[in-house]
Amino acid sequence: MKAHFQLQWLYNNDSETSSAPRVLIDRLWPHGRTRSELSIDHWWPEAAPSNSLKREWTQEKMDWQRFARRYRDELHTDSSKTQRLLDLAQQQAAIIMISQERDPEQSWPHILQEFLTKALDTAATSPPSNRGAADGLD
Repeated sequence: MKAHFQLQWLYNNDSETSSAPRVLIDRLWPHGRTRSELSIDHWWPEAAPSNSLKREWTQEKMDWQRFARRYRDELHTDSSKTQRLLDLAQQQAAIIMISQERDPEQSWPHILQEFLTKALDTAATSPPSNRGAADGLD
């Protein structure tokens, strides 16, 4: 099963229209909001850019291209950032990723969505591993 990752702005709450799990992917919990008020099933802040990278971006110490490249590097080098989302994708047809970011084109959730989609595509087209046979663990 290949999951579809949908992005949704935190304050556009359409939770009644879908039974897909809703995952808050921001590093910080929205101030003054409760889990039930936001209809959040999971909060996985590790998917967000590192604090230092996000700080540099918000303080305009780097341009969008450099930020995007560095966040992609983080995703490639630290599998713990995406593992829970990819595990959930094995069980669900759709996942709604919730964020406070508004700009769909220049936002880190969009980069995360692309990364996860490519990771699932790669996993779906990769041949099954024969590692057990090579290790004598049949």
